[in-house]
Amino acid sequence: MFRSETSAESQLIQNLSHSEFSHIGMVASLQPEPLIAHATTDDDPQRSDQVLVSTLTEFIAPQFAHSFAIARPRFVTEQENQRAAQRVLQQLQQPFVLAERSSEHLYCTTLLADTLQHTAIPFQPAWQQVNAPFFSGEYLFPSAFADYPEIDWLYRSP
Repeated sequence: MFRSETSAESQLIQNLSHSEFSHIGMVASLQPEPLIAHATTDDDPQRSDQVLVSTLTEFIAPQFAHSFAIARPRFVTEQENQRAAQRVLQQLQQPFVLAERSSEHLYCTTLLADTLQHTAIPFQPAWQQVNAPFFSGEYLFPSAFADYPEIDWLYRSP
């Protein structure tokens, strides 16, 4: 799940990465309703700066998303997808840490990238070098997933 967020920080992410998306999450469950696991700073004031689960309705709510898209990685089997969903759910309540590649980090894209490292076909997203005020080093942006060649786009909001 991708979304283009409404915050100033999200606009910065979109500008730095030259992408329409600023946030990403993973469908962790479909029953009884779609649940999206993601690392975020402010989606829920009661659960700030952590990995959490949101309903699809919450994830794409207008206060958070200008637009959203749904994509599926072709390199992940159904069994690997189930294991990845279990792994990402084990990260619930872990603290959000925005840091460059060589430092300890846990933010939306690294949560998913680390989860997908256990697939049979290695996931090799492109990290981006950033040299900007407050950001210096290699960071992983949602565009690394959106631009990945083994992604099928299922839906894009208007």
